Amino acid sequence: MPRRRRLLRATALALGVGFVALGCSGPATEPASGASVTVEHGMGTTVIDGGPPSRVVALSASWADDLLALGVTPVGVGTLTGIGPADGKFPWQKPFDAAVVPLSLLGAPDYEAIAALDPDLILADYSANNADVYQRLSAIAPTVAQLDAGAFVSDWREQVRVAGEILDREGSAEQLVAANNERLAEVRRTLPGLEGKTFALATVEGGQNLGLVSAEDDAAVAVFRELGLRLDPAVVALGGGGRRVTVAAELAADALSADVLVIRPARNSDPIESVVPGWSMLPAVRSGAVAVVDRPTTGALSDPSVLNIEYLLAAVRPALESAADRPATS
Repeated sequence: MPRRRRLLRATALALGVGFVALGCSGPATEPASGASVTVEHGMGTTVIDGGPPSRVVALSASWADDLLALGVTPVGVGTLTGIGPADGKFPWQKPFDAAVVPLSLLGAPDYEAIAALDPDLILADYSANNADVYQRLSAIAPTVAQLDAGAFVSDWREQVRVAGEILDREGSAEQLVAANNERLAEVRRTLPGLEGKTFALATVEGGQNLGLVSAEDDAAVAVFRELGLRLDPAVVALGGGGRRVTVAAELAADALSADVLVIRPARNSDPIESVVPGWSMLPAVRSGAVAVVDRPTTGALSDPSVLNIEYLLAAVRPALESAADRPATS
């Protein structure tokens, strides 16, 4: 199925009486005076007039990554209060200066902080799936929401292509996509033993429960599927069609029988082996195919981007290599 076109660049011709429409796959060109880009997204359509914006607020880490990768520094970046990095920056990003916009896990972003930055474009996080949030952001500046309605994150390839079109840097965006395609393909090519094996993604929640990704179309799952792995069917069944499932720690062993296990401890929690009974007997633990990851890596898993995929693959590579050398558990 062909990728749905999301953008249209319209460039005023002589006397401003005609328009030429260029598709997303066309060559990058310098924007003419009066150029505009129309972006289709989950909350409707946004028109960006006057050429590439210069004061962009990126409320998600992946949007910030896209801008930085394309050579544009955002004037503001969002970070989840008490969860994300206080300065809104991640270890895979090069140093840059930007104001921090506080975000709430279940609420709205700080509108006053955003307005104070005088943005000419807002690239929103999932909070803009809420119509009121989207409308209030749009009253500050043109706003692009998640590209698919109701999604928590957008496909990393499509998102950087959208950013490339907005900034008139389509060629650079395609180069970034190609480079990451090759990174993923290299892992699959050099670790053929991963093909068909299972994986699970878990988070220790307060030392009492484990949260598991249970949706096969989750952004985190997509990266591992491109390596030839499949989400453990037992976890999918536990999820009952939901995106996440929580299990009691004492019962977690039955849900963690995958060939590859990626797990993040809770902040200031006890060691995982003391939280999960039978930890040492889990198949992935016995084979060395466990990646115990930190919060930045979890962020990369939850919201893949053209900048963080390389970082993510490096963090889980030892576990993948161990799994590739072992027989499948199921």
